[in-house]
Amino acid sequence: MISLMIDYSYIFVDLDGTLVKQNVGFELFKALIFKCPFVALKVQLNFLMNRKMLNIDILNKYAMYLNFAKLDFHAELVNFIKCEKKRGKKIILATGSPIKIAERLNIYLNNLFDGVIGSHGDLRCVSEKKLIEINKYINKRSYVQNIEHDDLSKSYNVQFMYIGNSNQDITVWEGAGLCAVVGDNDFKSRMRLHNIVFDIEFAPFPY
Repeated sequence: MISLMIDYSYIFVDLDGTLVKQNVGFELFKALIFKCPFVALKVQLNFLMNRKMLNIDILNKYAMYLNFAKLDFHAELVNFIKCEKKRGKKIILATGSPIKIAERLNIYLNNLFDGVIGSHGDLRCVSEKKLIEINKYINKRSYVQNIEHDDLSKSYNVQFMYIGNSNQDITVWEGAGLCAVVGDNDFKSRMRLHNIVFDIEFAPFPY
């Protein structure tokens, strides 16, 4: 595993179903039912009326009500992240969930991640849009590093590793140099139909 990682400076990690078992947006919604019932009702109405994008800003605004201690973290993956961070890899949390939830979760984890990418405003950070945001993140950091070292001739074609768990991650895996998964054998078999072969595999969450 370690030999595969030598040429990869960035590792992007999905949140829901990958780093944690739960969907953090839904967990926040459940918390709002008791803490801010009228806000929870508004979220539910937006969902039923197919106005899901409006919920991104609402959940970002009320992210402080999510109790991260109640989430089930993938212990093996967390240990992997800590080891790779010690080896100098840049670890970024890349999620389709509201970005404020991801930022607060990172604080809860004592800034385990070097950066956070997530949904906000009109951006739902999944699939193709997540891949675009990942490339933007890498290009921006590479440009800054080249300026600091007075070397603007370098290409920004930096390979990265992506760790995900669902069909929404297919496009990101296709754009990654190294693919890792949290999933069972059935899911991995289905991904092979999309020509996705995983270099690193983590055990699925128990049901």
